[in-house]
Amino acid sequence: GQAFLPEALLQRLGVEDDLMLMEEELLELSEKPLLNLNGMTNTDIRIEYGTSNFDTITAMGEDFDRLIVLLCDYAKGLLENDLMQEAVTVLEYGVSIGSDVSENYTLLGECYRKQEMNDKLARLLDTVENSSLPLKEAVIRELKA
Repeated sequence: GQAFLPEALLQRLGVEDDLMLMEEELLELSEKPLLNLNGMTNTDIRIEYGTSNFDTITAMGEDFDRLIVLLCDYAKGLLENDLMQEAVTVLEYGVSIGSDVSENYTLLGECYRKQEMNDKLARLLDTVENSSLPLKEAVIRELKA
């Protein structure tokens, strides 16, 4: 896979080393099978995927969980370096894969608000309202603020 930002651009922008480390980890994760197991118990996983596959499946779930946290951290780093459009791309990807990190949604909402993208903000609110996010009500309040 290709990095979100070419290395030359990162160096020219003087972006922090931790941002580059996050990008490297994102690239590593992009080569692994990932599975969104949010909301599933160990019993659910055993029933759905079989006991013999449990360790493999839970590893895929753990990698997915790492990815969604990392995407949010990466987007924050991009925003700190005034790379809002790149951050929006990363955050929108997080939404598209079903992230349950509430900050993914609130940061994206902030970006949409700053760019006066009211249609996208309304769609994001609709997505959250129809989701099973753990902190759904708090996210909705923040998006409406």
